[in-house]
Amino acid sequence: MNESERFAAAAIAFTWRHEPRFREHFWKSICFFDGDADVMDNAEIRVEPYRWADLLITNPTPRGTFVYVVELKIHAVLSDIQNPARREFGQVDGYGGLLNANFGFPGEILRFVLLGAKPVDLRKRPWNLPIRVQQRYWRDLADDFPTTSVSKDLAISLGMLGIDAFPAAEVKNMKVDTRQTEFAKADSILREVERRIAWPPARSKREFGFDKGNWYLGVELLTSDKEPAKSLKSLVRPAWTYVAWFGYQGEEGGPPSLGVWLYCGSGESRNKIRTQLRAKLRGCSIDATAPPEDNEFPLIVSVRRHRLNNDCEWFCNVFGNLGVQTIA
Repeated sequence: MNESERFAAAAIAFTWRHEPRFREHFWKSICFFDGDADVMDNAEIRVEPYRWADLLITNPTPRGTFVYVVELKIHAVLSDIQNPARREFGQVDGYGGLLNANFGFPGEILRFVLLGAKPVDLRKRPWNLPIRVQQRYWRDLADDFPTTSVSKDLAISLGMLGIDAFPAAEVKNMKVDTRQTEFAKADSILREVERRIAWPPARSKREFGFDKGNWYLGVELLTSDKEPAKSLKSLVRPAWTYVAWFGYQGEEGGPPSLGVWLYCGSGESRNKIRTQLRAKLRGCSIDATAPPEDNEFPLIVSVRRHRLNNDCEWFCNVFGNLGVQTIA
């Protein structure tokens, strides 16, 4: 996880240095506090110059030098010394204490930004330092993201690191329609589907395989007592902990198909769902002929081409017709 955050910081800094539109966007959406001076042309960004700063931005202005520390989190929790809501943040070894010790000199104005962490109550300030703090989220960065080529490359990179906000920005016009060389694109789409169906955390797993000339790349969905897994489990009635699979599959060298597999626990539940989907889905193969194995009766919904805007919409449409509500 630390390596993912380090790579994200480096990619952001690179884009900041080489893409003025992104620099302005990052400044306004992440760094800026009410009343701060505008970003200057000679503002500098550095990657992890100290262990307590994933990104360090200095902005020399006529009003003084604004110093920003940005702490990045990707599916990771804050330690007490990183958390501005904790007393430890302001102590000698805390990130706030270290920021103040290194940059709290006359004419330097200190800022600390949490980016991507779970929400914390920043109204609590159990420390007394001249530092203003704020919290921002990856979705703040993804909104109105610049469309330049360098910025798009950054968005794809952040999405591949598992930052949920960015597959949403990238899959708008994506369809996987060539060969295995597009697996990176497929991975972004699958991540976005996971986000939109809001499957319970830690109850899904990515799977890739190649066997006898056939390949697949997808996501296994496991049972849970939380929605929407609970409702889909009630419909499918799986024999084991696996409820469904969705993803791409195909023959070596051939075009992929999109598929959703439902691991029905009986022939009765499989036939019931098949009838339900045939009345609602058009242009899909809905196959209930696979022989049962280990008390599983697979129902396979698949398509090679579709008329929706992107593959993410097709997957979500199938799940929607199974009663799974999707988010935007």
